[in-house]
Amino acid sequence: STEVLSLENFSGDYSYVEAGFRFLLSIIRVIGSSPFVYNFFMILMPVWTLWHVTKKLRSDYLVALFVFFTGFYIPYFLNAIGQGLAMLLFLYVMTGWANGNNKFFRGGWIAILSPLLHKSGFFILLSVISRSFMSVNKALMFFVVVFLLDFLSIPTMVVSMLPLLEGILSYNFINQVSPLDYFYRLALVAFVIVLWRFYFRDDRFFRLMTACYVFGFSLFFLVSDFGEVALRVSLFFRSLELIIFPYVASRLLKVSNRIAFTLLVVVIYTPIWFVNA
Repeated sequence: STEVLSLENFSGDYSYVEAGFRFLLSIIRVIGSSPFVYNFFMILMPVWTLWHVTKKLRSDYLVALFVFFTGFYIPYFLNAIGQGLAMLLFLYVMTGWANGNNKFFRGGWIAILSPLLHKSGFFILLSVISRSFMSVNKALMFFVVVFLLDFLSIPTMVVSMLPLLEGILSYNFINQVSPLDYFYRLALVAFVIVLWRFYFRDDRFFRLMTACYVFGFSLFFLVSDFGEVALRVSLFFRSLELIIFPYVASRLLKVSNRIAFTLLVVVIYTPIWFVNA
């Protein structure tokens, strides 16, 4: 697992982590194995990715940086590094959807190779494959089905009948999903749906981002009995907030609306920063 990587043992042996992640570490260590070099690249990679994403989408870069440093930097670039890097690839691939091209190869090769960096890269492949039939209404229907399955405890029953899968997920019962986790994520999903329904209903790219965001929340709900896995799934798809909120901010024409929305983003993410810190 990449989570054990730290500044103190950055130059150590990581033969047990994903091959792509080991390759990236080897490249960085050619330059240097000091904490400074490590920190530099852990900041450079997301900052450059966000610059690319916001430039291509003509989004608000400052909002993207604020959301990143308050909501994602501490948990995923100081701790769960591998998944954080996979999330950057996810953003890169999702940004490519803005050009309207539905061909698989536009992001397919990244999606196929991304699990070599971290196993959560599988979600990139899943998103790319499902893109052609993804819509907000279908994503909402999927959530209803997942809610009913979870209400009947079917996911837990299925896992209990599969010893291998139960063994893999058993440690994830330690960190349970709290009612606050449910409420906070549900509130964010509802907020994004409201933005789509009343302000961006005719925006094809925003529809795709909303559908993918709801789909990710549904997967979180599906595995919510397995705390650590559920939180990882949720935060992976929550990385779409780095696209959605800067995208919205840049398209509010009235200065007063843009200021109000930016302040709302500050209100949403400032408590997250205090929790992560």
